[in-house]
Amino acid sequence: MTNKKYDYETDVVIVGAGVIGSAIARQLSRFDLDVMIVERKKEIGGNASRQNQGVVCQTSVFNMMMYTEEHSMDNVLRMLFTRSNALIYPQWLKDLEVDYKKIGAVCLARTQEEMDLMEGARKKAWEAGDYRTWRITKKQAYDLVPMLGPGFIGGYYCPDEGIINVFDLVVAQLQNAIENGVRLLRNTKAESVDIDKETNTVIGLQTSQGYIKTKYVINCGALYADDLAKTTGYCNYRMYPRYGQTPVLDKNLPYAPSVMVRPCPGRIATGVAIDPTISGNVLLGPSADNGEDKEWTATTKEGIDKVVETAQKLIPAISMKDTITQFTGARCCKDPSTWTLEVSKNVKGYCEAVGITQGVSTAPAIACYMQNLLENDGLKLEPKDDFQPRRKRIKKFVDMTDEEREAAIASDPKYGNIICRCETITEAEIIRAIHTEPCATTVDEVKRKLRAGMGRCQGGFCSPKVVEILARELNVPVEEITKNEPGSEIIVGKCRK
Repeated sequence: MTNKKYDYETDVVIVGAGVIGSAIARQLSRFDLDVMIVERKKEIGGNASRQNQGVVCQTSVFNMMMYTEEHSMDNVLRMLFTRSNALIYPQWLKDLEVDYKKIGAVCLARTQEEMDLMEGARKKAWEAGDYRTWRITKKQAYDLVPMLGPGFIGGYYCPDEGIINVFDLVVAQLQNAIENGVRLLRNTKAESVDIDKETNTVIGLQTSQGYIKTKYVINCGALYADDLAKTTGYCNYRMYPRYGQTPVLDKNLPYAPSVMVRPCPGRIATGVAIDPTISGNVLLGPSADNGEDKEWTATTKEGIDKVVETAQKLIPAISMKDTITQFTGARCCKDPSTWTLEVSKNVKGYCEAVGITQGVSTAPAIACYMQNLLENDGLKLEPKDDFQPRRKRIKKFVDMTDEEREAAIASDPKYGNIICRCETITEAEIIRAIHTEPCATTVDEVKRKLRAGMGRCQGGFCSPKVVEILARELNVPVEEITKNEPGSEIIVGKCRK
């Protein structure tokens, strides 16, 4: 088995290029290690990370309301990582130049029972040293959210809750990891962990793109983590999707709140919330419907209508006419619903970071925690002399001053060609996104890296131009350009000669 023919050789393989996997990759790239990350999809980010609300929870109070005592260990982990992340994130995001903004969140109550529930959670958090949430009166609630509907008696407020561009976070973490030597294999399914039966030690990973000889496999496979875990012979959980339907509202709405607005959380999810975004849009939702189909991401009229109706109970002025698109995220849920962050006691070299329900809020802290686990397991971690922590993000044309725009166009005339009018994205920026790792090779990847197609027209004007630019820069026929995964080709042939 140890002499098995291999296509790649590395020290550590990370399975899954979502927010957790990319954070671990970036953290391990600090050391003199050979690291690879494999992603089963053509696009990075997975379903959970790239279809996300973009909320960074800095306090565990609101989360603790959702969980019963049987999940007390998860509460401890949430508390640990949210508090640790609050310390790590500022420098992490500064180095990666990722847009982030603290706007605060208010959690509202209609009844004294809901106030008592939140007060119990607040006390537990304060006993654990998290003092960043406090009770507010009815007047204070309406001062924070002037468009709030009638019937609320007060709530709890945390000024530290923030919003982030999740797409940019995942791209930035991977880009910085790649700049520091990490290799990325996309469109590569992790099929099975290869184990030396005599020593019960990881020796490789079989993938759809070949065999990888390795010492460690870190399973960050989200919804598909259980499939890989079963191949080790030790899997005591199952993963299933929780569908979250989310309407996206336009920018500059008169009723848009300046803070995140949430109802009193339920026992399964935090409930339909109203969240401002970095881009200026407003997100409603998500819904929370458990299912079994891990690939299902459709929206339904009933589901979207229910989310809007529930959001209108918070802010009645919300209107469906202001929606510009809707999406469904498949959040990864685990049964039993506990976080698993460990180096296996049964198979040496096999690790898991699965069942994480707040990856965007905890990714850097989890990455550091995983580093510590690996080091304690015996993996030698020698810091690199040439590690570069900074990801230099080139300023977007839309954010430039008039003088900067003139200079950009003078250096490259393609900056003067606006492709996406809604978001002011230029041809030069699209070309750079196509040729900068992790390279954009689909229409949706260009959209997520730059926001081309995320405006009010939802790509109605710019998508054909993006397809042409992708085909030209990748030197392939336009018929080969996909919206996202294989099978989503946009152009199927010519209709006239």
